[in-house]
Amino acid sequence: MIINRLFRSWVRRWYLAAGFAILTLGAVVLSLQIDGVYSTRVNVVFLAPTALTGNSLSDTSDSLINFAAVVEREYNGNVYPARFSNPAATLYGAGVRDGHAVTLLDSGGQWKDSFTNPVLTAEVVGASESDVRAELQRVVDGINAVASAQQDRALVGAADRITTLTSPQVAVVAYADGSRTRAVGAIVLLGLGIGGVATAFFDRVLTRADSRRG
Repeated sequence: MIINRLFRSWVRRWYLAAGFAILTLGAVVLSLQIDGVYSTRVNVVFLAPTALTGNSLSDTSDSLINFAAVVEREYNGNVYPARFSNPAATLYGAGVRDGHAVTLLDSGGQWKDSFTNPVLTAEVVGASESDVRAELQRVVDGINAVASAQQDRALVGAADRITTLTSPQVAVVAYADGSRTRAVGAIVLLGLGIGGVATAFFDRVLTRADSRRG
């Protein structure tokens, strides 16, 4: 019954239904023209002086974690970066198509943060692989520059300085374009739903207006 009523309203106001169909088609065409993005992510690991620890890779002391947090904050302009509710989330997954993020590695889950390692995660997205690699190098160089400047101001000697290691040393750049089939399907369903309801609504309004004039 409801479907028949909706169908009759679409037939009566076919020009409205056609307009929404054209808008939906336009949205589909635009979605197909949007290119994917290139993305990469590396970890910058902060290492304690080997002379003090014997094995700098195994040191995850609070002092190292705190130092990494200080570097993160200074690199980001003394502004705490936005964090995703899921640590596994990506910039391109959040809709960012050109940019980067530097955050302290979060080993927690969706509901609770946990910073247990002196590691900064650097993520970059961009329009080309070369752009992403170049931007990543600038980001890593910037992190190292901040770490060095922090220790220079504290007059830390060469033998006692905290160093960094980038992992992986050669970044893996991936191309992500999402699922165009799902995107098109979602647009079509949304367009049909909104267009159908809107057409039926306007048909009801116009029908009432016509009856009042009659």
